[in-house]
Amino acid sequence: MWFRSRAETVQWGRWCALALVLLVGFGCHRGRAVKPMPVSTAAVGQCADPASAGVLSKSPRLHRADRDLDGDRRPELVVADRELCTDGGNCYWNIYSEDRTAHCRRYLGTVAGSVIDRLVRRGEDGFHDLRAWWQLSADSRVLLQEYRYRHGGYRIVEAMVCRQEGDDQLYCAEDGK
Repeated sequence: MWFRSRAETVQWGRWCALALVLLVGFGCHRGRAVKPMPVSTAAVGQCADPASAGVLSKSPRLHRADRDLDGDRRPELVVADRELCTDGGNCYWNIYSEDRTAHCRRYLGTVAGSVIDRLVRRGEDGFHDLRAWWQLSADSRVLLQEYRYRHGGYRIVEAMVCRQEGDDQLYCAEDGK
């Protein structure tokens, strides 16, 4: 028999809830159909070419939005394939960092969203946490996903469905509203 600790059970429950939120949210999307996030062609931490690695279509139209994510005053390469963006502006943003020792760009992961906020909190190696806003529908519902840099790349640490009202206030599931 397989037994889980309380912490493992809580973590498993969170992942199941995230999967349910994504399935319900994507199923209710109006307009162009939303598909699950494509699989990356590169492993997190691997040396990779941004023009051909990460979450990309067969014929990518690349758009860059480079940002300094680790505070070293040199921007990390942030690239989206416009072919995979939705009508609502949601894109899969592949992130790469220059590795001067290995003389390559390392793939740090993919962040999914129409807007990405750099948070004050930082993960390993001084990289800022990120919050991505994925537009679920025309009626102001969003999936907020927080990413933390750990073990050589960005990974989702929290996700919740929220709605944005006319006063720009966000109401999320944990708010009880």
